[in-house]
Amino acid sequence: MKIISKVQTPSCDKSTRQIFGLCMLILFSISCTSNTMNDNNPEVETINGMVRGVSTNNYTIFQGIPYAKPPVGELRWKSPQPIDNWSGIKETVKPAPKCMQLAAGPGSKIVGSEDCLYLNITKPASANRMSLRPVIVELHGGGFHSGAGAEMDGRRLAVLGDVVVVTINYRLGVFGYFGYPGLDGSGSFALQDQLAALKWVHDNISAFGGNPRNVTLMGQSSGAYSTGALLTSPLVKGLIHKAIIQSGSPMMSAPFGTMVDGLAVPSVYISQQENEQYGSFMVSTTKLGCEKAADPLACLRNLPAKKLMPIHQAMIVPAYGGALLPQSPVKAIMKGKFNRIPIIIGNTHDEELGKASEPLDEKEFDKRLKMAFDDDATKVKERYSSKRYQSFGMAWSAIVTDRVWVWPSHVAVAKIAPLARVYQYEFNDPAPPQILAKAFGIEAGKKGAFHGADVVYAFPSDELLNKEQTNLSDNIIRYFSAFARNANPNVSGLPEWKSSVKGEHHTLLLSPGKNGIKSVDYVKEHNLDLWDAIESKRTKK
Repeated sequence: MKIISKVQTPSCDKSTRQIFGLCMLILFSISCTSNTMNDNNPEVETINGMVRGVSTNNYTIFQGIPYAKPPVGELRWKSPQPIDNWSGIKETVKPAPKCMQLAAGPGSKIVGSEDCLYLNITKPASANRMSLRPVIVELHGGGFHSGAGAEMDGRRLAVLGDVVVVTINYRLGVFGYFGYPGLDGSGSFALQDQLAALKWVHDNISAFGGNPRNVTLMGQSSGAYSTGALLTSPLVKGLIHKAIIQSGSPMMSAPFGTMVDGLAVPSVYISQQENEQYGSFMVSTTKLGCEKAADPLACLRNLPAKKLMPIHQAMIVPAYGGALLPQSPVKAIMKGKFNRIPIIIGNTHDEELGKASEPLDEKEFDKRLKMAFDDDATKVKERYSSKRYQSFGMAWSAIVTDRVWVWPSHVAVAKIAPLARVYQYEFNDPAPPQILAKAFGIEAGKKGAFHGADVVYAFPSDELLNKEQTNLSDNIIRYFSAFARNANPNVSGLPEWKSSVKGEHHTLLLSPGKNGIKSVDYVKEHNLDLWDAIESKRTKK
């Protein structure tokens, strides 16, 4: 998910005034933090050295703070290493480069840098050591191969929510998930980066006015899958205290052809052994020139980064089997072996709206159903008739939304609820900003809350939302920040958000307009009884 903020460095431009009122830079110092605020350039001392950001009267931003050494040269495909100390003051007033990625898919322009392990902090102007705020650490989405922390605009969340917001870069694609026989940590480098960032937050965030004992890990899409994985890691204990999982259940699976043409996806995670075998196959078939080298790994590390980009978007699956993830996150959650912290989990109403534009006739629709669901194809077609959904394309879109996105969240809630407090939501703005639809390849004029449409409501960018949408955004921020503060999202003046318990699920609808926030019958809305029955039968085979 990419949300590009128009304001990378705070300034007194028009759009900033529209959100926060008149942007007045202030001159003051805060003695209680042992740091200084000189003019509008606040200075904070981290364990590695001083950093300088930018302040307004409402918020303070630090961008491009290093949290690990650049993973280049001999450090390519190695665990993130502690950053060296520096002397003087490091200017952290603009975002660091994105982690290396392709601008628009295979064959497109290469953007970013291998030197990319940096984070950004946005805090309320009044937050300091004597008045610590809850911390929200956001893991961006992007299919494990694209995105950047700076694309998430944390100003509104920080100010209205009165929380400290941290967004991070982590290695992507071939640099974050590559595996090869003999490579220690195969497929887990991105997750290791995220862990390193959480450790940095634990050690440093109090200097920025954040409470290291009250950290919420939040992620969307691939960031949600990462959050779900880390939920099962023994190494994050004490580093995170709550989690918000947006559109990316760790229990995700996809029947044949529903997500990837010609393939079934049993899980979003694979073992390190499978990852290494796949990496070896990709290196040899792509002919990178290292498959016959005496030391293939040394050869691969010596390649210019751009030479690896042909396999960048092929290496995008987090791997388990090491100290970070001892076992599959799916099995860990099934067995109750996860960090039992309070959780919010949710989806958009029309996650796979993009598939509604596919020109399907009944013959092709029936073919897909048969390949995906075999003997249950008829049952699925009865529930998802073209008459009910207006077209075969819309029916297929609803099937993939419900089975691949919503049902796995339903399963996660069922497994988590008996052991930890869990709140579930459905985001359903039927007409999110068109600029977002265009970015996600949604057909012009197509109505629906597609995958990723909710992110801008938690991290609102300038001028994207109308009045009703802004009100919804503010209410979502109130819920999420209350959860970050108290492990309970309920706020005075807003509809009650009930937690799910064993055998009893509750889902809160987040929609714009009067009475847009209310309870929703999630089972009926997304045919979850059908998917429960089909998958239960498959499991018994």
